[in-house]
Order: sequence, then C-alpha cells, then structure tokens
Amino acid sequence: AGASLVYTYACSRLLPNRDFNGSPLYNWLSCLPVQLIAFPAVAAWCVAAYDGSFIEWLSAPWDKLAATPERIFLLLIYAYMFKDLGLYLLDARMDAMYWAHHLGCWVIILQFFFTTAPGIFIFGG
Repeated sequence: AGASLVYTYACSRLLPNRDFNGSPLYNWLSCLPVQLIAFPAVAAWCVAAYDGSFIEWLSAPWDKLAATPERIFLLLIYAYMFKDLGLYLLDARMDAMYWAHHLGCWVIILQFFFTTAPGIFIFGG
C-alpha cells in the first residue's frame, strides 16, 4: 500500500492534473499500466501455476491452488485501490461513487482471501 501511495504521488507530479469525472486526470492515467499489464500478467501466472484447465482453475478452492499467485493478485488489487487514498494527501478529491466502488471491492477482496474459488474473482472482477 505504501508503494501505491508513492506511485500516486509520482503520477501527480508527472501527469496532467485537470479534473476528469470527479478525480484528477493523473489518477486515471496511472491506472492504465496496472490494469493493462500488471493485472493480466499476474492473472496469467495464476492460471499457469494451476495443474489443470482454466475452467477447473476458476472454481478451484484454495487447498487445490498453488495459492501464491492468487494471493499476490488479491494483494496487488487491494494495494492498487488503496492508492486513491493518496489523493487526499495531495489535496485532491475523488467522487463519492468511486469511493463506494472501492469500499465494495475491498470487502469482496477480503472475502475471497477467506473463502474458496478466488479464480472467479480474478477473472470475474
């Protein structure tokens, strides 16, 4: 989570700062590398680490998984969403609708840490 705050700070200094849909444009632009590269790469690692088909992996419980890639994915998305708290440290704001989305996602992510079938979340989210 600390790294995500540093990332948000760096983006606030390097990318455009104008308002875009209720939050700074740099916040939207900073999402692209994570959503287009990091998330798919870790999701592919999750599937590759499983000894079975993609469909089997989607519904596999924690005790049938390698578990490390899935935990890394859940931690990555949790920290990724945490970066937006940095907006308040930078005296920027984010629309309430996005905060509601973040809170819902945090609850769902935590739920998948303790229940079965994280693959459904990883590809369904």
